[in-house]
Amino acid sequence: MYYIIGFIGKKIDENRIRNLIRSLHKEDYKRPDINLPVNITFLNETILDESMSNQLRCLNSNINIEYKNKDTILLDIYTNKIAEYTSTNLNNITYIIINDISNKEVLGLIRKYTFHKIFYISDNKKPITNTDYYTYKFINGVIKLFYGKVFLEHLYNTNDVWISNKKGEYDFKLTDTLAAIRKTLHNTIIDYKNINKHLGIGKR
Repeated sequence: MYYIIGFIGKKIDENRIRNLIRSLHKEDYKRPDINLPVNITFLNETILDESMSNQLRCLNSNINIEYKNKDTILLDIYTNKIAEYTSTNLNNITYIIINDISNKEVLGLIRKYTFHKIFYISDNKKPITNTDYYTYKFINGVIKLFYGKVFLEHLYNTNDVWISNKKGEYDFKLTDTLAAIRKTLHNTIIDYKNINKHLGIGKR
């Protein structure tokens, strides 16, 4: 089983997330039906820079062409990487964690998968009304145009988790949500195993 977790607005400490996930699963050995190997893999733009640069050089050396194709190439790389790790294999649990997302195409890719959760980490207030969303969209467009930075607050939806830095919500919201993800994974695995048992799948 897999679960994709994305972080927007802040680059999170990978070791901290890894240790938190492993601590949440440390009691799994008491339940043979859910005691599975837990794999944690991190993807971010930094580790993909070399691969992306190689592809850019093959396409064109012109800087305008590079800029035009950067998002598309990055999306292709993430698509291939995620496909390597996502499956409904019931013999292990794999977390795919995408750090510091600043590409709306990559965000859209993550949302296509059934098992995913997006965390927005921000100093700003969570958008609620249509006016909030339009305001963020306008402001983010201006920031991208003049400063080249990408912010995605206007793409927040109610299934995501908004963490306010100012309110000190990071620790408890992150822990609570990861605990809920662990529970979802376990319940899904048990349900799949029961369905397979009922259908006779896996029997010789």
